[in-house]
Amino acid sequence: SLAPILQLLDHAIAVHKLNGLSFEEFADDKNIDQFAIQYNEQSADALHKGMVRAWREAKGRYNLNMSEAKGFGTGKSMREKCWACAMGGAYVMILEMDIANTPRSDLADCGRLVRFFESTNFDEMAPHDELAFAGTKYVLAKPGHSYIAYAPNLDGKIGLKDLKAGTYDLRWLDCATGKELVQRGLRVAAGNRAWARPSGIGKESAVHIRRAGK
Repeated sequence: SLAPILQLLDHAIAVHKLNGLSFEEFADDKNIDQFAIQYNEQSADALHKGMVRAWREAKGRYNLNMSEAKGFGTGKSMREKCWACAMGGAYVMILEMDIANTPRSDLADCGRLVRFFESTNFDEMAPHDELAFAGTKYVLAKPGHSYIAYAPNLDGKIGLKDLKAGTYDLRWLDCATGKELVQRGLRVAAGNRAWARPSGIGKESAVHIRRAGK
């Protein structure tokens, strides 16, 4: 058995497969921590939908790493695909990205995404796009507690459905520039609610919405 060896390694064990979302042959193996996904879709929406499907099929037994997709692109295209995968519940790697030949701006975009997510409780959240309201495109949520709402091209307001009444703190991120802005202690009535982008936050934006005291 490989189990004793894997325990000694003390790090995540992943299995990488060829193109597709099925992980059924490894799903119940307690030695496997991660599905390293190859999913050769070209659009951010298709990648997002694939990650949401894979997340639901995982049922908490292993985590997801969107590790290989052809044609991720660079600049805004790459950035939107990274956010689409992350908002679907997956970690993200980019095929053929290396330090020597990758534009500095792309590395900065990846760093902004990492820092934003690590400052949230994303590990307690799940994909909940059904809660998207107003200009929101994708949602990660621990409903009643905290949310991440994302919009790649926000016109108007970003919002959520079925919020509980209470006091909320909002932390905004301009995904393209890295600018952040915090709004604390906003009183919110129950129901569908939306907020306008603060000055200085661009249309490609994300916001961490957390109920105060939670």
